[in-house]
Amino acid sequence: MGMLYCLNSIFTFSHITQVSVPEFVIDGHYYTSPNQQEEPPTISFSHSEPLPDNALPSQLRKRVWALQHYPYLPFVLFSPFHGSMTSRFATPPELIPLEEDKYGHHLPQDVAKSWKTLEQSCCRIATLLRTLFEKDHPKTPLNCSVSPSPSNFGYSKAYLTEKKARSALSESVDAFVLLFAYVSFFIAMCRVRDDPATVSLSPSSTNPRWFRHLSSQESRIHPEWLQLLADSPISDFTSTTTPQRVGTIINVSQCSWIHLVPRILMANVPIWLYWGIPPLFVQPLDTGALHFAPRAHPQSRAPPLPAITPSQSVNLPTQSQSVGLPTQSQPVGLPTQSQSVGLPVRSAHAGPASAQRPGETWKDFMARQNIRRKAKILKENDVERHAREDRENTAAKRSCPGKKGPTVFVWEEDGGVWTRTLITRKQVEDYWGNFKSFQKIYNSIDNCWDLCSKFNEGTAGEMYEYDSNDSDNDAYRPKQSRRSPTPKACSPRATAVDSESTLQSSDCTPMVVDTTPPQISSSFPLMRDSSPAQIPDPSPMIIDPSPTQISSVPPPVPVHPAQHEDDFNSSDEEDEDPYDASRKDVLNAYSVALDLEEMPVTTLDDLLYYRYGFSLNESPYTGIPSSVTERRTFRSWTEVCRTVGGQQLEASAVDPVDRRAIEDFLSILAGSPDPFIDVPGKYWDLSPSGHSPIVDLDKVFISIEERQFTVGKRYIIRPRFLHPSRDTSWLLSVDPMTALECIRRGLGPHTIDIANSLISHGVHFRTLQHIPNSSNSEQLPVRPHCRYLGYRSVDYSFDLADFAGYEALRDSFLRSQSHGPLALREGGIVARLAREVLPNSNALSGPSSDALSGHRARYICGDEIYVDDSFLEVELGLICGTYVLGNAKAKGGNEIFFF
Repeated sequence: MGMLYCLNSIFTFSHITQVSVPEFVIDGHYYTSPNQQEEPPTISFSHSEPLPDNALPSQLRKRVWALQHYPYLPFVLFSPFHGSMTSRFATPPELIPLEEDKYGHHLPQDVAKSWKTLEQSCCRIATLLRTLFEKDHPKTPLNCSVSPSPSNFGYSKAYLTEKKARSALSESVDAFVLLFAYVSFFIAMCRVRDDPATVSLSPSSTNPRWFRHLSSQESRIHPEWLQLLADSPISDFTSTTTPQRVGTIINVSQCSWIHLVPRILMANVPIWLYWGIPPLFVQPLDTGALHFAPRAHPQSRAPPLPAITPSQSVNLPTQSQSVGLPTQSQPVGLPTQSQSVGLPVRSAHAGPASAQRPGETWKDFMARQNIRRKAKILKENDVERHAREDRENTAAKRSCPGKKGPTVFVWEEDGGVWTRTLITRKQVEDYWGNFKSFQKIYNSIDNCWDLCSKFNEGTAGEMYEYDSNDSDNDAYRPKQSRRSPTPKACSPRATAVDSESTLQSSDCTPMVVDTTPPQISSSFPLMRDSSPAQIPDPSPMIIDPSPTQISSVPPPVPVHPAQHEDDFNSSDEEDEDPYDASRKDVLNAYSVALDLEEMPVTTLDDLLYYRYGFSLNESPYTGIPSSVTERRTFRSWTEVCRTVGGQQLEASAVDPVDRRAIEDFLSILAGSPDPFIDVPGKYWDLSPSGHSPIVDLDKVFISIEERQFTVGKRYIIRPRFLHPSRDTSWLLSVDPMTALECIRRGLGPHTIDIANSLISHGVHFRTLQHIPNSSNSEQLPVRPHCRYLGYRSVDYSFDLADFAGYEALRDSFLRSQSHGPLALREGGIVARLAREVLPNSNALSGPSSDALSGHRARYICGDEIYVDDSFLEVELGLICGTYVLGNAKAKGGNEIFFF
């Protein structure tokens, strides 16, 4: 009765009745399904035979027939590798880059560590949820074996051949798929009927029981990792139309966990029940299943329907149709070898920025560039030489170029023709990790990289190679890049392995194109975050001499035999604190790199003149006139600089007399209620008494128009000597100080050029677009929901994992929302954060389509209506990383800006 009660409650919830339960006849065998209108996958009944006890993950992953002690196999996802948590496995095992050294072929250590932290966190989650279920349902047997550990299949080991290494990776990836299904199974087991389908950060919402349990401090799981889990397909059971999971066919007379079917159905997992061949129908272990038995079954409790022939099904597809399982030649959920994963498709012909001549091969191109480079070097002066050497020293670190770094070209083959193609800043992160060190050549003259799988150890006299004793050796260090630990896709690679050659000079030695593979270095690189005293024991690694394949499960050997705190095979690693493991995995999932933007270089004198008009017209300086009655007092010169935002500017060269005049000027400006009257004329250019009055400037390309809007006065910058048809359709609106700064800097006449300069300097402005009065409505529509960062307890300690979660959510918001580019026009810290994500050009197209529809901010001037985008307070909080500390239910909690 337990199964019947649960099933009836589920079907009432899902609007499914027993009358609608379909029947299927395949090769004379009868099947029914409580939740599927499609017939089961076209798999022979002979496939229902049990698997051996030592079945490999690749066998278990493809299993559709229910298997004793494996109730989690139905939860295997068709596409398990989308989302921030699991996308690190999106690259097929045959394309994952491997490293080769004297120990053999193995994963890069940072990638292996990324896999290990995810494995530890998932195992911890499954253990917690299993304990919770057994506590809540002590009389319900699970009959569930523990999912095999992916690390047992050798992803952290080294192998004598690349083939064996990739076989181990393939089995390890399949084991991760099973581990995800194992976690998903226990999430489903711990759900209750009234649980919400999704996790919410709103304090007024109730989260599912499993999430509340894992969120407790006793669980020791980082909150950002839990959010990763909540956003992943592992915990998503919302799809009721297109199956997300493989599902299972259950032989009702043999399945020992048939009593768990009601809970599995609550997770929308496809279930088919097998009943045998009439007239010898099988008898179910749970009599409640008889409510879903074929109507021809002598004990069926289903209402009778008109008789059907054995070759027919009731309102169902034909036998040749299936639920969408891949064929045996195509693994479930993995792309085929011919597919490219994650990389954008680009044309094969060279673009205008390529500089490759028609018919020119990559060898000819590099030789020509080397000759051109030598000619340039012969003509450069000292300043140019120092600049070039600085670029070469920066390039020697081989870190992935950031948003302000060198441009990157990729050489790709199409029909035997190699084409040089410029890739975007966003694409650089995807491509960079797919090439070995000797496949990257840096051109310090043009400040660009060339990536090509055909390159060998030629360096064009420019590229620094790492020495085995170099402290900057990054072979096992974290990459300064936002790319995933495992690249999303791979371009063709040479078979030669990376070498550790000595540092080369930056002379004009011609590029060498060598077709022989480089020698393998015998030096063992430093472990990540290792000091010289922590270098692992360089004793030789034991290589597995057995030529057998992974199918016989050979015992592979560890990559690093020495016991080290970062060694995956050490006991310390296995006993790592769960909170630390989940925190590290958040960083691995997001691949955080602290790449802070460099602000435009300027001097304190320039800032004071362009922004505040400081232009002293007195020598020698006699001090503040006696007519000044109100002023502010500064405690130090540092406080003076901070007042104008110039604390990071070069101020040591300012003469003491000038410092005194600057301090006096700012003290009057800051303390005066009416600066235009109170500031003496000798201090600035807004008075005819100042040095170089602004009214005397002869190169002024713009005019300033004052307009009175309902929100206050705004100043419109208009071009001079430029026809309106050659300018933007929107108006550039600024505050009075910004308008004067534009005049002093000689900006204009084009509005876009002015706006671009303001974005680069972090200055606030608006883009006002006129709309017809008919577009106006009395009330603005409700804005779409913006997910915020949520609450933390008062005693919570923020760490880099929280920052990684915030940064990923912020970047996603800015890129996905139509009004995201508004952040570039906000100025200040908001614009600086946005420039890390968006190019300036995104903000130069004016208001978004939503704003033009009247759904954002409106500015009324007389009978005219102007619109622009606007942010809600919660959206600005998300961009700036605002959490709320304290009681989530209380109002007016304390806010903290994370960064």
